[in-house]
Amino acid sequence: MGGSEVYVIGYAFSMGLVNEIHTEVRAFGKHYWFEKYGAEQGSQYAPKEGFNLADEIYAGFTTSSQQDFENFIFSIRDDWTAEKYRLFNHNCRTYSNTLIEYLFPAPFSATNAKHYLLYQRAEAKVMETGLNLLGDWVNAYRERQNPQPSHGARCDGADSTRASGADNNQNQQPKSTSEWIEQGVQMFAAFTKPNKKK
Repeated sequence: MGGSEVYVIGYAFSMGLVNEIHTEVRAFGKHYWFEKYGAEQGSQYAPKEGFNLADEIYAGFTTSSQQDFENFIFSIRDDWTAEKYRLFNHNCRTYSNTLIEYLFPAPFSATNAKHYLLYQRAEAKVMETGLNLLGDWVNAYRERQNPQPSHGARCDGADSTRASGADNNQNQQPKSTSEWIEQGVQMFAAFTKPNKKK
């Protein structure tokens, strides 16, 4: 036996010039979320500094027990580590959606919560696409401003070495803007991760 009312909580926070939404799932008297430090849970209803309650979506009443739910979370723990956090496509929103899909597996259950999370994920995808397009435009502009000189055909071996290196560099795809941002988030998380008391 078991069961609980379930809510999806949305917190607004600032990311420079734009506001973003961090989502959590509240069930069984606890909060469950995913962030740059990995999957977390807590019983306190207290947002972090700079986070303001924006949305509280009632998902419904789940018949799942807390034990089954936490066993499920444990079973997927390797998919939700700090190293696998991605700002745009493997984040708090996708984690919240995974939990809601487990708690409400029927296709027409928890529709308000599922639609809310779908909208939040779509918004993140639009932002990722926009950043990549902006990055492509900036890169193209820089290439037009600083064209690379073409190498003349020489037989002294030096150019063949450079050409070989250039071929290797061409085989490596340049990082997109969103990938650079992801890398920055990962580096920031590595240097700012708090020490946990044992």
